[in-house]
Amino acid sequence: MRVLAAWFVFSLAVIRGAAGQTPNDLDAQRQILAQPGPEARIEREAAIENLLSRHDPAAHEVLRDIVRRGPDADEVALTVLAQLRRKLANPHDPVFGNGERERGLGRGYLPALATLFARRESADDALRALREEARSCVAALSAADRRRAFEQMLSTADPEQRRGAILLAGSSRDLGLAPMLAAGLDVPDTAADAREALASLTFVDAFASKQQFEQWWEANHDGSYLLLAEQAAQRARVARGNALRRAEARTTEVLVELVEALAQRDAIAWSRIGERILADDPPGSARPCLERLRDVLAKTPRHGGVAADRLALLQKLQLHLAEGAPPPELRAVLIETCAYLVAPAEDRPAEEVLALLRDALQHERAVVRRAAVLGLGRFPAPEVTRLLVGAGAQARTAGEASVLTAALGSLAAAGRAAPSGDAETFAAWLDLVDGVLRDESVPETTREAALAVLEQKDPQGKLVPKCFQVLTAVASNRAQAPLVREKATVLMMPHAAADRDAANAYIDTLIKLLVDPEKRMRLKGAQLLQTLPRNRDLPDGWRMKVIGAVGELLAKETDEVVLRALVTCLERQVDPEKPDLEPVISRLCLALEEMGRSNVSGVRRQVMVSALAGQAATQGLDVMQWVRAAETLLALGERRELRNVVERQNPLQLVSRDGVSEKSLRLALETTVSTALLKPKDEAWSPRECADVIGALQYLDSIGASVPSPDRTLLRLEVLTAAGQWDTALQRAKKELDAGKLDPANRERVRVLVLRAYLGKQDLDQAVRLLGSEGVGGGDPGLQAQLREEVGVALLRGGRSKEALAMLVEAQKATPESDESYPRRLLRRLDAEARAEPEAQAAVLQRLLERETLFTGTEVSAELRAEFDSVKDRLSRKL
Repeated sequence: MRVLAAWFVFSLAVIRGAAGQTPNDLDAQRQILAQPGPEARIEREAAIENLLSRHDPAAHEVLRDIVRRGPDADEVALTVLAQLRRKLANPHDPVFGNGERERGLGRGYLPALATLFARRESADDALRALREEARSCVAALSAADRRRAFEQMLSTADPEQRRGAILLAGSSRDLGLAPMLAAGLDVPDTAADAREALASLTFVDAFASKQQFEQWWEANHDGSYLLLAEQAAQRARVARGNALRRAEARTTEVLVELVEALAQRDAIAWSRIGERILADDPPGSARPCLERLRDVLAKTPRHGGVAADRLALLQKLQLHLAEGAPPPELRAVLIETCAYLVAPAEDRPAEEVLALLRDALQHERAVVRRAAVLGLGRFPAPEVTRLLVGAGAQARTAGEASVLTAALGSLAAAGRAAPSGDAETFAAWLDLVDGVLRDESVPETTREAALAVLEQKDPQGKLVPKCFQVLTAVASNRAQAPLVREKATVLMMPHAAADRDAANAYIDTLIKLLVDPEKRMRLKGAQLLQTLPRNRDLPDGWRMKVIGAVGELLAKETDEVVLRALVTCLERQVDPEKPDLEPVISRLCLALEEMGRSNVSGVRRQVMVSALAGQAATQGLDVMQWVRAAETLLALGERRELRNVVERQNPLQLVSRDGVSEKSLRLALETTVSTALLKPKDEAWSPRECADVIGALQYLDSIGASVPSPDRTLLRLEVLTAAGQWDTALQRAKKELDAGKLDPANRERVRVLVLRAYLGKQDLDQAVRLLGSEGVGGGDPGLQAQLREEVGVALLRGGRSKEALAMLVEAQKATPESDESYPRRLLRRLDAEARAEPEAQAAVLQRLLERETLFTGTEVSAELRAEFDSVKDRLSRKL
């Protein structure tokens, strides 16, 4: 009965829809649609059909309101859209079909559909279902109707409706709407929504601007949504496949790392390693896991853990080799790993593996033979040595460098001895190694492996003399690669330490290397010769031989690094128990003198000078030895190094020391005086040097050994003045001036010293007189300005600020601004001006601050900056 009643209501509604409706009728339809529960479903569907069958826009507005509200418990909105979709798709529908000229009713639903896409909350299943029906409704419209509807909606001022319209268009699968959506990419308010809509429509999520879209559109406007979807699906499948392969590759990487970790434990988990390798999950992971296990075991023998588990893994790998036919590369890995899994003392397994390795030596592929010789390296038995020598010789004949290198590496393995007890095998062994080292066509790495074989000792643990002979030949062969020669030279050292004859040959070889054309070999020779003095058993004849050879090369070696090594080598030839530096100093002096004759300068000469000065400054050195060095340094004008020697040796102490000859003492003190004569004019005297020179001159005077000369006269006056012995300086100066033996230049220098002595005594009137009326320093404008500055500063300190100002003004005016003295003289002139004219302090401070950069730059000395800060602070406080 209820179904019949519903049918009656439905029929009545259709009849009323055909006849028209009243507001009360629409209210009745709303009430029917609002009825909840599944029992009212048929009545609701009849009401929806009724309203969709009417031409009156008001009837359709009732349905659009339901759509705008979104998902509901009874799925009324979903039913509305489902029925609407069917009508829009029916070209003969009386309301929405082709008979309606404007089709305005169908387009009128799109704003309501857009509200479903404008919602910002996360879409649930119900909303997604509504949106899919809405998309189907849009798709049911003709292309022209869709375009017209979206043009109207996208031009609205309502941002929410515009957002919904953009996203609805994006879901429409109508590629013709894409240019309309792309216009929003360059509008900040719609850019994000337009990008999202275009991503749904074109499967491209990277559009950043309209221009970028237009470039894409030019190449794709002839396509269709379905074509783009197929292409996107293909890309997704490819990406998924790549991702799967990456995941499997990463899984394999993790498994490989796991195998390595398990194999490096003290108690190796052999059973777990076997599970990982033999499972081959993911496919292809077994081989990299096996290779990593091989690499770990190849570094050092590892047989820890449960032996039964290890041997079980060995049996499984052997079974895999026997039953299958693995490719050569995999066979090689399996063979080598089997060799590492067994211990030589495990009789039966070891015999099985040795048989496997012997068979592999006959394999047609070199990669398998290489694995066999590497595996044989774990078995130190003499018969295995014969196998390796034979395999190496065969590989050398066939030109298989990889197999040859592996065979040599196994022959050099720990635990193996040189086969000196078997004449035939030893001859083949030595011939193989010697032949490889002589063959220039063999790769350098292979020759290095051959050198390692020569480190093997005989079965009794003794060095093999014939190995030393081969090493000597390699080290001396200039056709060999430098690295190989260098390693051969190093390997000679144990032989030289064990045998006197070998030591003689070793030293001769190193000395020959000092003149080798290859810099690297000269350097290595010098470095190895440096270690000889450490052996106390070496005879003095060897030491002198090295000193002579190195000394001959000091002036000839052109490379700085090698020269430094030669110097160090020479210095280390001194016997620590009875040090005698004379041979070293003599060689350094001779080399420097030869460099002087050849006009050698720069770093090479400085290296030699520093070395000689360092030796001459050695405490406890015989006087004549350091004096000999000092004479060479004096001839080269090396004052700084000479001062270091003089200060360390302290010649004045020799005056009171017993056993020092007068000649030695005189020469030592003369060195002090001669060093002082090298002092540049602009260098200040140190108190220590003043005392040294004064003491030396006094002693030389006392023994009548002073050498009279104008330079020494001036030197004496300078050091007396600098040492503060002003009265003595004045007496000697006046005596020299009265004697009238000085030339004009030296006479003027003495007058300057007299002026400075008066300044030291604070006899400012005498200093002013000498500077003014007697014109001391007048012949040299620069010296005159300097003296005026010195007198001005002294007057300022003495409280005579006005006189000081006059002096300092003249000094500053005579100094160009480009002169490095200008900032200091300007500062002192301003200081004097502020003191002499207190009322002008503000103006002086202003002028000082205007030139502040002269006193604060990074290149300004710390003393001048401190003086500036002091003057500025004083002037600021007084203001």
